[in-house]
Amino acid sequence: MPEQIVVLLTLKDSADPEEFENFVREHDYPIAKSQPGVIDYVLTRIGRPLTGAQAPAAEYLEVLVVEDADRYEAEMSDEFKQHLAVWAEYVDEYRGAVGTVI
Repeated sequence: MPEQIVVLLTLKDSADPEEFENFVREHDYPIAKSQPGVIDYVLTRIGRPLTGAQAPAAEYLEVLVVEDADRYEAEMSDEFKQHLAVWAEYVDEYRGAVGTVI
């Protein structure tokens, strides 16, 4: 059964959100989706909180659907690892977890 890697992230104060989102569309989506075992990947800019709910302490939500999270992490290509270093230039903090849809 596929697993989901869920990441909440905030950008560095020095990062331009529009530039980050262009980076995601032009570079992050293609390379992430080309990794072995990746089924889908989306990044969502978090907007307003739901009525009655507290706002999350994050600006973006990433959801990566993979065949196997352990294999995904173990088999990252060198190109993808280099790409993550560029991604980290934008990102201040991130929290992530692996889960299964129920």
